[in-house]
Order: sequence, then structure tokens, then C-alpha cells
Amino acid sequence: MILLNICCFSCYKPELYKSYRLEKLCRGDGGKVTIGIRDVVSSFYLNSSLVPGETFNCHIEMVVRSANTGMFVYFEEMYLSEASIAGCNQDFVQFGRDILFVTSHLSKKYCGRREKVTIAKCDKNRTSGMPAPVLNLSDRIYSEERDREMDVWIRLSLPKESNIAKTLTLVVTPFKKHCSSKDADYRKCGGTSPRCIRKELFCDGRINCAVSNESPEDEKNCSWIEEEVKAPESWSMPFLEGFLFLGLVGLICGAYYAFTFLRKNKPGKSEELQIRDQHDLVQFNHDTYREEPDTVVPVQRPDQPTCPPLPLPPPYSQIGDHDIVPQYSYSNR
Repeated sequence: MILLNICCFSCYKPELYKSYRLEKLCRGDGGKVTIGIRDVVSSFYLNSSLVPGETFNCHIEMVVRSANTGMFVYFEEMYLSEASIAGCNQDFVQFGRDILFVTSHLSKKYCGRREKVTIAKCDKNRTSGMPAPVLNLSDRIYSEERDREMDVWIRLSLPKESNIAKTLTLVVTPFKKHCSSKDADYRKCGGTSPRCIRKELFCDGRINCAVSNESPEDEKNCSWIEEEVKAPESWSMPFLEGFLFLGLVGLICGAYYAFTFLRKNKPGKSEELQIRDQHDLVQFNHDTYREEPDTVVPVQRPDQPTCPPLPLPPPYSQIGDHDIVPQYSYSNR
């Protein structure tokens, strides 16, 4: 059982992404909702077609657990109203931080269109002939590392006469401000930045290191970008190793359950002593008792021949005078 637990633990892969639907998460009155950002990436999705009413107001406070942890924000996709001359007033996303109940910092407002960019070389979801989207990271990223808390305000105007859905996807990645060689599960974002993210997030097809305005550091020099993934044509070594591992786990489980079954069905010491006493009783008085399944019962002896009864003495009337009955006294002794 211990070996099985060790094998299962070695195969365990932690969950790296957690999804939230803003239509369900945000309060209807626009009140603040607090979320703890742990070691996983948080993805926030919004679709205006699922929102009732003509306006959508949302206030989220994201909190990290350590002072050495910050947050990267990446606009993976956004389809909101474009900015007017006065700026993003109709629809916008804005970040900030506060001290107690006073807002100490506000970022610029983000609005307009940010088309989703697929990092892989071959984008199967895009129609051929259409221009590829431009990845302008400077207008897609935001980071917070001065405070453990980050506020996010989202406001949408939803007129009834409009049939166009407004969508938004935010990817929030926690990072360590400084990491050392002891942090085996983390890797530096690259360049001169000391910030680190989980090493499993590198080359996963999603942008997590928002430290450069040119290209995502966590998706650079990935072999899968240039090579097309092909299905295996034959039984390769990883498949054989997988089947061998499953077979070993099956044998361990079968042996464990067989041992448990035999142990439960084995009679106890008290039962063995009781059975032994019954056998000893039968052997000790075999003529009197016989053994039946789980029972010892007495055996009836067959009827034995007996002697006939002695005749009664004759009555005194039949005794004659010549018959002398001896007299006994103490003197005759």
C-alpha cells in the first residue's frame, strides 16, 4: 500500500489553472468581492449575453498570501466599446490598490478590442487568408508587486438594442519577486527580471510572464512552436512504460485485497479452541455421543436383554404345620 501511494504521488500533477465566471462571481450591486490568489493561475471570463440588465459593475479584490508574491495580469481577449475622445468611459477595466479604505493608486482604463493571440505557429481556429493578430504586450499587461492586494473594477454598458456580446478574459498569474536555487518548482521569467513563476507554466501556450513589452518570456524558444505534434504510429517506449506501470499497480492492489480477504475469513483462536473441544468430547465418549454438522448430540443406546423377575414368595396360608419357621432371638447368636 505504501508503494502504491508513492507511485501515485509521483504521477500526480497539480492543477495549474482555476477558472471563474464573472457573471456569477460579481455582486449585482457592484459590491467588492475578495478572492485569494494561491499558487495557481486564475482565469476570469465574462460574456455580456449572460448578464441581466443594462449595466454591469464589478469590483474584485485579489489577495496573495505572501509579501514576496506579486500578480501578473494579461488581457488574453477583450471585446469592449472603443475609447472615445474623452477616453474609456462606456466600458473599461481598471486596476488599483488602497491603504485601508483610501484608494492610493489607479491604473489607466483599458477598453477596446484585444483579439486572442495563439502562440503556436499553426492556429487551427483562424480562417486562412485573415491577417494574424498583433501581439502588443504593452497594451495587454499589468502587474502588481507593491502590495499584497490588487483591486479590479470592471464596468460595461449593455444597451437593450445591441445584439453584440461583449467578452473579456483576464489571466492572473502569481509570481515570486525573488527566487533562489531552493525554489525548485519555480523558474525565472528571463532577461534581467528576478521574478519567477512555476516552471510548468513555461511553453504551455498561454502568456504568464508579463515583464516585457516585446514578447512573452515564458513562451520563447519552445520546441512545440516549430514542430507539429504527431500521433504515435506504433507502440513506443512511453506507452510500454505506462502499461507496465498500470500492470504493477494492478498486481499490488490484487495482492492487498487478497490478503485482506483471507485475513477476514480466517477463524479466530476462540473458534479454533471450541472446535477442538468438540472433537475431544466426541473421541472421549464415542459410544455415547455422535457428531453432526456444528452439533454434538447424545446417542441412544439400543435396548439390552434383561433377566426375568424373581417369583414372589408363597403366602402363609400355604405353609403347613410341618414347616417350622425358625425363631430368632439374641440368644441364638
